[in-house]
Amino acid sequence: MPTDHVAVGVDAAPDGWVAVRMRDHEYERVDHYTDDEATESAFRDLWADHADADVVLVDVPIGLPEDMAARAPEREARNRLGARSRSVFNVPIRPILESETYADANATQKDREQDGRGLMKQTFNVVPRIREVDEVLRASDLDATQDVVRESHPEVCFWALDDEAPMTYSKTGHPAAAHWERVGVLASVHANDPLHDDEDAFHDALATAGNELLGWDGPALSNDDLLDAFALAVTGSTLTGDLQTLPVEPVTDDEGLRMEMAYATLP
Repeated sequence: MPTDHVAVGVDAAPDGWVAVRMRDHEYERVDHYTDDEATESAFRDLWADHADADVVLVDVPIGLPEDMAARAPEREARNRLGARSRSVFNVPIRPILESETYADANATQKDREQDGRGLMKQTFNVVPRIREVDEVLRASDLDATQDVVRESHPEVCFWALDDEAPMTYSKTGHPAAAHWERVGVLASVHANDPLHDDEDAFHDALATAGNELLGWDGPALSNDDLLDAFALAVTGSTLTGDLQTLPVEPVTDDEGLRMEMAYATLP
């Protein structure tokens, strides 16, 4: 009997991580990992709970250049996303991981980056999450590798799952329409499953996961965090075809980490 395929979609939240776990084509559970002084990092805790997964797709950059923030994955993603290309930000260069303040990080990026543009504040806010994933992948005491933990991007996932069409509505400009447009895409993926053909399956899973938010003390946690984690989990699940990457032939950074975005289309 074949073993189950476990896929975990992970989205960075202001206070940690949201992780949606699927087993084969079905939703299993959602977990919330928060920063805690008693633990080394929230992502290390997440990995400990999901080290059995076949794939963990994470919405933060993996593989950081030394002096060029505009990586090939971002360039290729923007080319495909059209009006949604603004959701794809340049990454921090690796020396930024050592910066404690935005002022220091911005100065470092301006000095080291080839075009001297500096660092967006929004990108700097995610640096602690990028650092957590980078440390777990490079930790000698863990078995985390890019065979399992891989970078992805929710908007690229939605594009791929909707017959390679960018989403119409912006999450910031039309939040309600954007939310339900993306819910519809994920519901359609479940409805196209030849073994189950049940559009309600996703709505039921989303409602079940959403009820968990009622018990989480995370005032900055949003519906977008949960929905993006679902998009990544569905992408890595048996509901889709094999994972592909932007670019097709990724290069590695100085630490040997591939610089790529994983996505999948329907089989």
